Amino acid sequence: MVIRSPSLARRLPVWCLVATFTLLLAAGRAGADPLTDSFVGTTKHPVRKTTTKKPASKPASKDKPRSRFAPSAHSRGASSNADEFADDAGSSGDDEAPPRRARKPAAAATESSDDDQAGDAEDQPAARRSSTPARRPVPRKKKPRANDDGNDDGNDDGNDEGDQGQGEEEEDDGDAPSASLPVVSPRMLSFQLGGTMMGRNFKFDVPLQHESSFPRFGFLVGLETYPLRLLDDGWYRTFGLAASYSAEVIGQASVAQSNGSSTDTPVKQARWAMELRYAFELGDRVVLTPAIGLDGTSFTLSTKAPIMASACTATQMVACLPDTQSLLFGVGAHLRVAATSELGISLDGTYLQALLVKNKPANEIGYEAGTSANGFNLAAGATYLLTDWLAVHGEVPITRLTFTFHNPPATPYKTATELYYGLTAALVVMTK
Repeated sequence: MVIRSPSLARRLPVWCLVATFTLLLAAGRAGADPLTDSFVGTTKHPVRKTTTKKPASKPASKDKPRSRFAPSAHSRGASSNADEFADDAGSSGDDEAPPRRARKPAAAATESSDDDQAGDAEDQPAARRSSTPARRPVPRKKKPRANDDGNDDGNDDGNDEGDQGQGEEEEDDGDAPSASLPVVSPRMLSFQLGGTMMGRNFKFDVPLQHESSFPRFGFLVGLETYPLRLLDDGWYRTFGLAASYSAEVIGQASVAQSNGSSTDTPVKQARWAMELRYAFELGDRVVLTPAIGLDGTSFTLSTKAPIMASACTATQMVACLPDTQSLLFGVGAHLRVAATSELGISLDGTYLQALLVKNKPANEIGYEAGTSANGFNLAAGATYLLTDWLAVHGEVPITRLTFTFHNPPATPYKTATELYYGLTAALVVMTK
């Protein structure tokens, strides 16, 4: 080829250089990867297919805006690379330099990096492909705090778990059950009602009229309460009160006659007690309850011709036993032991000292001389728990009193003894 124009020959190399530079720049812009800025000729990035497509109407995330100059690898297909190449090639002849590509936000770069590590599996969950990484659920009460990059702080996890355990311990302390099993545990309120079958022995230390009679039938009622158990924990919560009354109203005093018959006289015998108690819960099976209080016993003969005790000789053909009525001070303890969770064994003991022995009318035991008395109560029993609020209780009680007579005046007798014994059974209704 012969070049005829010197000016054309000088400008042709310049045009070739400009065209070559433009083509190289356009090819570089079309083949560069927005995530790694590598060219098509050096690294090939496969196009991932998405199973679900974002709705066009869904607004973009405010926290992570996307630049129109740097679309994500998920939304750009193979055809977008060709379109960009054509656009850049068409505008390569302009004097202006091509616009710089906008830098992705740090959050978007983190998202793309996470997506690259996730793999190309088509069945990957949508939550991992979303623009905002899903927060891992943590089973704790307090709301987890997040640091600047959106991830949960590991230190917060440990603190929250510690706080949760501490809260559970506080709830356990607030709702802590009694230290003893329910069959022996002191209750805020318990009430018992049942029947009695009791006998009585009475005699002087000289041969006067005496009796030995069994059984006589009656009833009993009892109440025990620990009202301070409604309050918070404290040493005072096991202070309690107890009261009981039992009486045998069906029974006779019989005196044998020489012809084989007997003369019967109605009698009534009764016992009562009022105590202040304090329960020590010694483990889950043993409760020891010291008590102080007042006790009383009485025996009444329903006779129309009362006589003094010294005139009631063994040769009398009718009952002439003296009446007894005493007020006593008692100090004792009640032991409860749980054999099983439903069966409890009880043992009670009280020392009695008379504060008053009645001396009027004439047939009272203290009528002829100053009289004092002392003695004891013993009882062995068992309780079977039917439900949390209902139980049956059986008991064998013994009460023994010794009367001492002080002279002057002189009396034919110096002492007398009175013994009550028998069996009681009752239903117990109680609070939890």
